[in-house]
Amino acid sequence: MRRNSHSQPSPSTPCSRTTCCTTYLIGRAHSWKSGACSSREAPSNASTIGRGHLAELVALVPGWDLGRHAEAFGLETGSEQLQPFFAYIRVERFEDALAVTDAEAVLAYIRSSERYHGEDLTGARKTVQDAIARYGAFTIAKRRGVISCRKP
Repeated sequence: MRRNSHSQPSPSTPCSRTTCCTTYLIGRAHSWKSGACSSREAPSNASTIGRGHLAELVALVPGWDLGRHAEAFGLETGSEQLQPFFAYIRVERFEDALAVTDAEAVLAYIRSSERYHGEDLTGARKTVQDAIARYGAFTIAKRRGVISCRKP
């Protein structure tokens, strides 16, 4: 599992987008409040995803759910959680899409995921191949961004 560079909630707890980003940013706010941070104007940043990120890919495999990350601390929900701690909050969206022209690349990505548990991918293969045949590519929406915040 990939871990973020900032500190973990505890050594035994795997890094989750919600726990790490929220804990890190709110921790920075408390450091400023207590005087432990010398620069009150230094921004804090957290990358996250928005609703619908990789939705076409998620739809290929029953049980996959990236939406919970977007709801827990995402582009649409993160700033509200940070408002009690920061005076300035900015959400920057970097939305684009992947246009995949090789069905096997999509299936290889699915198989490489920790969320994949050996499910049959026959239907996924057909869906991707049909999209490539019809549109020239299987398009996957990417809804990513950064939430920046700082004290006054």
